[in-house]
Amino acid sequence: DEQRMFTFLGDTVNLADPILRYNIALAFLALAIILCLAVVRSKVGHVLVAIRENENRTAMLGYDVKRYKLAAFVLSGSFAAVAGAAYALLFAYAGSTLASIQYSIHPLLWTLLGGAATVLGPVLGTALMFLLVDFASGFTSASLLFVGVVLILLVLFFPKGILGTLRQRWWRW
Repeated sequence: DEQRMFTFLGDTVNLADPILRYNIALAFLALAIILCLAVVRSKVGHVLVAIRENENRTAMLGYDVKRYKLAAFVLSGSFAAVAGAAYALLFAYAGSTLASIQYSIHPLLWTLLGGAATVLGPVLGTALMFLLVDFASGFTSASLLFVGVVLILLVLFFPKGILGTLRQRWWRW
């Protein structure tokens, strides 16, 4: 694909190369995790947690709740925009199928599996979901039924996701 090649700093970059695409995606993931951890550990992150826990009390402490919620919305939209742009760039595709319910429900399931109130929970949930689907599809063609049963068991025994429940029960930091 000559259309997916360009010169950058004197080197030819071929976006059709799967190893390069993997490394770029891995760099974006690492950057996103670092940024999320920086936000969570900053004053803004602490205020956002306070808003999540008790919005009225946070407002009574003098914080502009609407401003912090707007900042969280903009940050979330920025992550989504960068992810969408990276997907279109790396896979040379941005069609209407990306707006299907499947692409909306998967991130929710990954987050529930790993832990919603954690930074690394969705990453763990994504990895486990892919392993689970791969494992189940080796046994049956109804792999999503198997995944559904596992998710029901997860909600029963790990209501805050895997990392959320582990943090609540054993890692109190």
